Amino acid sequence: LNAELDFTFIDDCWVQVIDSNEEVLAVGLKTAGRRFTVSGVPPITVVVGKPRAISLQYNNQAVDLTIYPASQTARFILGEE
Repeated sequence: LNAELDFTFIDDCWVQVIDSNEEVLAVGLKTAGRRFTVSGVPPITVVVGKPRAISLQYNNQAVDLTIYPASQTARFILGEE
């Protein structure tokens, strides 16, 4: 069953999203104000250049990115059992 990730970019930010099938769902620099949704097979690996620059929902649930330092790249996995 696919999982859905909804990104909203508050500031310009580099992002990479890869699902468990090694499919690249998103990669590159996204600009402030942009929104997009991707879906893939969990667990899904996400790398974000500036965690405070995005708002992220995973299957309609907000993902708390405030636990990551604002100035450091955040790497996390969503949908692990």
